[in-house]
Amino acid sequence: MKGSYKAVFGLVVVSFLVAGVFLAFMPDRVPMHYNAAGGIDRMGSKYEYLLLPMITAALAGFFVILAKYQARKGESGTERAAMVSGIAVLAFLIVLEVYILWKAAAYSPNADDQAPEFFRLAAFGLGALFIIIGNIMPKASRNSIFGLRTGWSMKNDEVWRRCQRFGGCSAVICGIMMIICGIALSGLAAACALAGLIVIMLTADVAASYRIYKRWRREAGLGK
Repeated sequence: MKGSYKAVFGLVVVSFLVAGVFLAFMPDRVPMHYNAAGGIDRMGSKYEYLLLPMITAALAGFFVILAKYQARKGESGTERAAMVSGIAVLAFLIVLEVYILWKAAAYSPNADDQAPEFFRLAAFGLGALFIIIGNIMPKASRNSIFGLRTGWSMKNDEVWRRCQRFGGCSAVICGIMMIICGIALSGLAAACALAGLIVIMLTADVAASYRIYKRWRREAGLGK
């Protein structure tokens, strides 16, 4: 696990280095906010973009604290899941940071279509994250934080195992569909598609955990 903690620290360093490099070549005033139509509605100091690596550092601290907390509880599997998820999230944030800073650095008053495709990029990033989480879930032991956790899935280890297998598959499928949406859609359409996919996945997971628990009860001879 020490390697995971070093990786998190390294990603934070990379985030600050990326910001430093871009800020060195940016004009003093750059676009800071875009309206729904993609037009720039606020300019600001380039140093406002230092908030991006600060957010990355704050999230890194959150994942480290979460992993350490799980380790103290003896849940090593959840510690690993927290760190792997954290690394994936931080890597996505760095990609997003590079994209945002690149768009800001390339700003030209006479250019068209300068608004960053945030929702399209989010579709790719969330899709990759869901695929990673989906592959981790079946390996996670019953815990208080990570996985498909419902009142039914937490009943015993066997029901938990079956629920995580289903939840992992649904997360991977959802992630693949998100990436497809990122390729095919943009703007508000991409945002609505992402929200819809997440709602469908969560609804299916909850319903499946109930059915899995009921099936286990029948198999165990405990009735319906």
